[in-house]
Amino acid sequence: MTHRLLTLRTPEAAANEVERHFPAEVRFLEETVRRASTGDPAGAREYVRHWRRLAHGLLALLHEQRPELVLREPDGRLVIVDVKGDHVETTLDRLLAVAAVAPYSGWVTRAGVGRGLALRLLAEIREEVPGSVPLVPKAGLCPHWVSGEALKTAVRLIERALGEEAENDQPPAGSAALLRRAMELFELDRTELAALFGVRRQAVEQWERRGVPAERRGKLATTVAVGELLQRRLRPGLLPGVARRTAPAYQGLTMLEMIRRDRHDELLENVRRSFDWATTA
Repeated sequence: MTHRLLTLRTPEAAANEVERHFPAEVRFLEETVRRASTGDPAGAREYVRHWRRLAHGLLALLHEQRPELVLREPDGRLVIVDVKGDHVETTLDRLLAVAAVAPYSGWVTRAGVGRGLALRLLAEIREEVPGSVPLVPKAGLCPHWVSGEALKTAVRLIERALGEEAENDQPPAGSAALLRRAMELFELDRTELAALFGVRRQAVEQWERRGVPAERRGKLATTVAVGELLQRRLRPGLLPGVARRTAPAYQGLTMLEMIRRDRHDELLENVRRSFDWATTA
């Protein structure tokens, strides 16, 4: 039987299900992101920890109910299995990369801060797990922040906290697979990929052997998240051309130029909003 977390169709019911299993984490997400919005770095760091705990908890719960969809690797990592039967590499890293853009989500507009953040995370998981019912928020302004500046403050501190956390980790073996995935999605050679990260081709070759450095992992995970979202929504074969086409939404830049200029988080949210708008308009 497919877990209700993957199949409940109304956002309210889905949020209730997350809150039923993880009430403390939903509450702490709201408390800590609001602290971050006031300029509290400790609040941002705690937000990242609670986001990680909720992500791991959701994956663990799905593993118990549907072990064929969420596998536990020999090293203990939980990974989603995609529709082709392949493992979604560095599943938790990908979910963590969404933490910084989640406060901008339309789910926060619709469901409030804590429940909205939880829905944003669940929506990301549903996009990866085969057979899930998609969760798509309606476009709209978010009334839950004191000001746009408060929201920007929260996001900036969360991004910093994610960077600090990454610096304390060793490069995961799956990061090399994530690198290859980025090259595959956007049809990049090593020289082109190196340009996106402001390094030489030799650095990319070293990353493939030893893993991606901590300070680069967040950008890499976000880049892959952009590519996979586009791949799911566009006709086969269109993604590489679309990513190389200039667009007014990006001030005349291409998507790849946005990534090269370290505007990858902004790009992810813009791409997601554009598809959300197309779905709900």
